[in-house]
Amino acid sequence: MPVLTQAVAWIPGRNDTLLAFFALLSFISFLSFLEGRKWTQLAAHLLFLLLALLTKENAVFLCALCLFFVVFIKRWRPAAGGRFPLCAGWTLVVLAWFLARSAVLKAVLGNADFEIVKSLTENFPALFSYLGKIFFPFNLAIMPILEDLPMSYGMIAAVVTGFMIYASRSKRANFTVFGIFWFLSFLFPSFIRSASAVPDFSEHRIYLPLVGFVFLLAELDIPGIFKLSRRWSSAAGTGVLLLFSLIAFFHCGNFRDKISFWKKAVESSPNYAFSYNNLGAMYYLEGDLANAESMWKKAASINPGERLVHGNLGLIYMNSGKFKDAEQEYLEEIKLNPLYDNVYLNLGLLYYGGGFVDKAETAWETALRINPDFAKVYLNLALLNYRKKDAGKTKFYIEQMLRRGFYVPPELLKATAAVEKR
Repeated sequence: MPVLTQAVAWIPGRNDTLLAFFALLSFISFLSFLEGRKWTQLAAHLLFLLLALLTKENAVFLCALCLFFVVFIKRWRPAAGGRFPLCAGWTLVVLAWFLARSAVLKAVLGNADFEIVKSLTENFPALFSYLGKIFFPFNLAIMPILEDLPMSYGMIAAVVTGFMIYASRSKRANFTVFGIFWFLSFLFPSFIRSASAVPDFSEHRIYLPLVGFVFLLAELDIPGIFKLSRRWSSAAGTGVLLLFSLIAFFHCGNFRDKISFWKKAVESSPNYAFSYNNLGAMYYLEGDLANAESMWKKAASINPGERLVHGNLGLIYMNSGKFKDAEQEYLEEIKLNPLYDNVYLNLGLLYYGGGFVDKAETAWETALRINPDFAKVYLNLALLNYRKKDAGKTKFYIEQMLRRGFYVPPELLKATAAVEKR
């Protein structure tokens, strides 16, 4: 399906393909255990469950889906054999994963300011966008935000799906509900985003949820609903396959290089400052400063509080010799992002180039307080103090560099040693 292109063509999207790989292996092993009741099958189910959890957190819903399958499809009684090993295994695996995760993140949900109910409520309309792209993949995007998501296709898809469920006489209600439950269980967690972030609804996140939608479609008598003969069913299926293949093929081109990627991100979500910021960064790396400045200004106009934008504009102005403009942008970035070590490095370079040595030293010392392992700043401070003829500070910063395994220019070592001998 074209909507899955991003999960295949974009490297960061591969985490969802990997999640689907482990989750499906776990579910298949679970089904095998229900039939064979062998410990090896249970062990395989739990191992792949753990690997899925280590890939992405929403794999935890696989336990609920398996429980649903046992209760509403297999109709196991509470005392049925095999229930206890399954529940005990799920508990041990999830508990081990949760304790390991908490030890790393130092909190249940990490350090971000999550508001779960509010996130789900506000981002719920994105469900229709994902649904629409399954049936009508004509508005594929890179990192769309809610403001830029067209809902009309999704509304039509929801009506068509509801009609097919209602009209299909051969469906099994419990399997139909299971497919819907699978689809929503793996999709809704991606709607929970930090309250301080603008959520994007990238298409790779539908990779595993789509399996549930396939389960649902498999329960429906689609040819019977639309009164299609075998000949027309084959023709319609072939036509859709060819059309979807062409859409996916051309969409792959948006992932061929960094400029194409971020251009598509801007084009498909024109109200997302983050995409403009990154497209500007790509232009900057290519040496296209005019387009970089244009993109960064656009990002700042959409969201004046977008992090990194003002620091990036400061680079443009610093390289253009516009000292005051560069200083203003760097200071604005510091207001928005006071723990961004790189902006203090660049502010120090600006001050040093303008002859404000003390201000440069202060900026670089601040960068080190934020990031004690910032190699460039140690070197700059060592050179600055060498030129100020402060042998003590020069030696201190060189020792810090050597202790951390950073590169120290041999010329600086020789010059410092010569000064100490005097």
